[in-house]
Amino acid sequence: MKPYEPSNKVTSNGLKWLLLSSVIGGLAIGGLTHLISLSVAYLIVVFPFAMGFTGGKVMVVAIRQGKVRNPAIATLFGLLTGLLMYGALHGAGYWQFKQSVSEQITKELEAASGNQSNNIIDTFLQEKTGSKGFVGYLKHNAQQGVSIGRLNATETTNLGETGTWIYWLIELAIIDVTIGAIAYSTAKNPFCENGDQWYKRPEHIGIVNPQCSENFLNLLQNDRFGEAGKLLDPLQGIHPANLEVYVQRCPCCKFSDPILTVSSISKDLNGNPKLKQVAQGVLSLSQYNKFHEAVTQNLPRSGEPNAVPTNDDEEISLAQQERSSISARDRFESHDLTASAQAKLVEQLSRYPLVKEAYLVRKTLQYFPEKPFYVLGIIRRRGFIESEEAEPNLLKKLMTELALPNQTWVICLNKDRAMTKILQQTAGQAIYRKK
Repeated sequence: MKPYEPSNKVTSNGLKWLLLSSVIGGLAIGGLTHLISLSVAYLIVVFPFAMGFTGGKVMVVAIRQGKVRNPAIATLFGLLTGLLMYGALHGAGYWQFKQSVSEQITKELEAASGNQSNNIIDTFLQEKTGSKGFVGYLKHNAQQGVSIGRLNATETTNLGETGTWIYWLIELAIIDVTIGAIAYSTAKNPFCENGDQWYKRPEHIGIVNPQCSENFLNLLQNDRFGEAGKLLDPLQGIHPANLEVYVQRCPCCKFSDPILTVSSISKDLNGNPKLKQVAQGVLSLSQYNKFHEAVTQNLPRSGEPNAVPTNDDEEISLAQQERSSISARDRFESHDLTASAQAKLVEQLSRYPLVKEAYLVRKTLQYFPEKPFYVLGIIRRRGFIESEEAEPNLLKKLMTELALPNQTWVICLNKDRAMTKILQQTAGQAIYRKK
C-alpha cells in the first residue's frame, strides 16, 4: 500500500473560510470566556484546554466547508485563531478595567469626559509600567501577579511578575497547540480531487484474528491483497486483541482510490476497548476489488442452506454487531467441536499455570448461524500479589497464542458470577480443569 498524501490545495474560498473563522471565532470565544470567568472562577488549565477544543471545532468546520487540503496552512490559521482568542480574553479584561476605573473617575470628577478618563488611565499605566493602553494594562496585571489556589481557598499563591508572564505563555501554548493539532489532522483527512468531496467516515469491514495479524500486515505491505483478504473475517465484530480493518471511499465518485486503515484493538485499565492505527494506505480500484472479493469468498452463497446474499451490507453489519459483545442476556448452546479439536485445545490450556478452569460454549446467533461464534470462559488462578494488568495480560496471551476456533471470544469469569453460572450450566462441565 502506498501512503495517502493530501494534495496541499487550498482555494480562495477556503482561505475566506479560514480567515473569517479565525477572526470571528477567535474573538467570540475569547470574549465569551471572559464573561464566563466573571460568573465563575477562572479555572487554570481547564479553561485553556476548553478554549483550544472549542477553537478546534470552529477550525474543523472552516476546513471542511472550505475544502482545505493543506495541513500547513490549516495549522497556521489554527495558531492565528488561538492568538486572537487569547488576545480577546485579555482585551475583554482591559475593556472591563477601563469601564470600572472610568466610573470611579466620574464619581470623583463629575465633569470628566470620556477622553479625560482615558487620558487619566493612560497616565496611570504610564507611571506604573512605562506603557499606555493595552500593553500597559498587561504589564500592570503582570506586576500584580496571577494568584492560583483551590476554589474557595483562603490562601493562594501569587506567581509574581515573571511567573505570570511564563504562566500566560503556557496558557497560550496550550490553546495554540490544541487548535493547531486539530486543524492539521482535519486537513490531512482523505479528499477526492475528482469528486471534490471529503471521503466518507471509515466503514468497518472485518476483523483479523491474532494468529494471523503479523501475516496479514506483511501481505498488505507487499501488495498481496488477494491473500490478505482471505485472512479477514467480515462477520466478526470488534474484539479485543484483534486487528480491525476499515475502508474509506468518496461518497459520490466511483473512480476514487479506496483507503484501507488497520487498527489494533486493546483494553484500557477500565476495560473499555481502544484503537491504535498500525497501518494505512491507498489501494487502486483493481487492488481493492481483489481484496474485497477475497474477503467475501467465505460467506454463504445463494443456494446454500441459510444463505444470505453477500451484497446485503445491512445483514453483514447486523452480524458484526451481534458478534461484537457477549452478556448474560445472550443465549448460548453447547459447542460443536470434534473430540480431536477439543483435545487439542485442552492440551494447549494445560501449558498455562494461571488457567484454573475453562468452559467452552457457542453463542446462539440470528445472522449467519452457520458461522459459529464461540465463548471460552476462563477461571484464573490468582496470585498473592499481582498488578491490575494481570488479567488483561493473560487474556491477550491466550488470544494471541492459542490455536482457537475461528471467532472465539475469551473472557475471565472470576469477577462475573452471572456469566460463570450461565457458561457452567450450558457447558455441563469444564472443558479443562487443572489437576
